Amino acid sequence: MQKKLAYILEILLSASIVIGLLWVAFYVHPSATVNDIKPSPFGKRENYFGVVAPSSDGKLIWAVGRKGRIIRTDDGGNNWVIQQTPVSHVHLQDIDTWDERSAIVVGDLGTVMVTSDGGVTWQSKELQLRQFGEQLMQVVVDKTDGRAWIAGAMGSVFISEDHGESWRITHPEEDLSWNSVSIAPGGTVWLVGEFGRISRSDDQGMSWQQIEAGAEQSLMDIAFSDNTLGVAVGLAGTLLVTEDGGETWSSITGITDNHIYDVSWDGHQFVAVGDGGILLTSDSSGRDWQAGKLGAENSLWYTAIVPLSDGSSDRQYLAAGANLGIHQNDRWIPYTQMRKGPEENTHGTPQSEGTL
Repeated sequence: MQKKLAYILEILLSASIVIGLLWVAFYVHPSATVNDIKPSPFGKRENYFGVVAPSSDGKLIWAVGRKGRIIRTDDGGNNWVIQQTPVSHVHLQDIDTWDERSAIVVGDLGTVMVTSDGGVTWQSKELQLRQFGEQLMQVVVDKTDGRAWIAGAMGSVFISEDHGESWRITHPEEDLSWNSVSIAPGGTVWLVGEFGRISRSDDQGMSWQQIEAGAEQSLMDIAFSDNTLGVAVGLAGTLLVTEDGGETWSSITGITDNHIYDVSWDGHQFVAVGDGGILLTSDSSGRDWQAGKLGAENSLWYTAIVPLSDGSSDRQYLAAGANLGIHQNDRWIPYTQMRKGPEENTHGTPQSEGTL
């Protein structure tokens, strides 16, 4: 009798469970409140290859990098906005501006985008690319006349005279990549690229003159302080200096063996960055160089350096690459939104990571 009663109770319990589950399935509609999770512009996989600071006070900064990422700050880095773009699968290599609201971005797969509203919207532009010429490495805007220049693969050099609306190619096709295009103060357009190649144009790209500089390594960037004094940098620590407008070049050796990716003139000295967190500074002649680092323990790579001051005693530089930050008074301060404990920072305010 007890076994029969236990059997009946087991059946009733099972039936009640099934009925309960059926009731939940048909009549209970669960809901959950999920807070919006905003992606951070900073992290281990967020690399930035190009950066620009068009405002004189350094408050406005744009940076571009992996997978179509474009970020902007209007308050010197305290708050950053990830801007919406029509691309998310290509890396963006460089950015430059006409003014604080108008900018141009270039990148892989022939990507060219422009904005005229501060980056609220970006419009893609098409170029007549050469076969295997989809890699666009650098863009520069001539602030004197508004022309924009793009350098890239297969000897490609493009120019736009209407704020990026239309483009024409200005350099003969050849099997090399131009890594950088630069405008000297006198208006001469300079190119540097693979195999130590240097070329210049004094007539807005109508003709080009190849320059023999004696370099074997690929050159990555070039900068001039005036019409005559210039510095070119490249792989394996290549440092070249000219004092006669590019007619002759001298090699500066013994400074570093690291790749050097970018060089700028800040008004008083040349400054360059590259692999291993290296920071190179020169005197006003470009011949006496000192090797330092972006932070004592920094061994990362950097592809762009932008002066934020005139090179006076309070020297400030933006650097982009493995991460994004500011070098100020011999301190490297990477921008981050990662939590820092009791004194956490979630708005991108720079956090110090060592001194030189």
